[in-house]
Amino acid sequence: MAQNSFKAQERFMKIAIVEAKLAYLRGDYPIGACIVKDGKVIARGGNRVKTKGDSTKHIELELIQYVVGMHGTPYIKECILYSTHEPCPMCAGASVWSKLGGIIFGNRIMDFKKFTDESNRLKWRIIEVSTKEIVKGKGIKVIGGFMRKECNKLFELEPRT
Repeated sequence: MAQNSFKAQERFMKIAIVEAKLAYLRGDYPIGACIVKDGKVIARGGNRVKTKGDSTKHIELELIQYVVGMHGTPYIKECILYSTHEPCPMCAGASVWSKLGGIIFGNRIMDFKKFTDESNRLKWRIIEVSTKEIVKGKGIKVIGGFMRKECNKLFELEPRT
């Protein structure tokens, strides 16, 4: 990946974590992300599912759409997505269609499962298909579990209803 130094990756993930906390303070799920090109953050934000009342307002998808529009091309292979949470199948699919260069995420789908209750009233809905499985063979490099401990702390922020 173009931005492969640990210090740079750490800096970008910290930006995603800040965005997750801001999303939570706005009343949304604490999920944050940023997209990096040539070592610079070109888009950043936090989840907007609850605040926009739209289940498709995942921040990863919104940032991909924004960057694609900004570049005027459907393909952004020179860009890297940093997300506090493993992208869901919808967002991972958007990464494939946009030919994103890479994905670096914090906590994993298995972490989501730990933060649900046993009465089927899930705090976090999940689809158990990994990002790596979705992007396999598509030329998108994936690093999962990056700063996982820090990203898992976001689960301590109870989703607001």
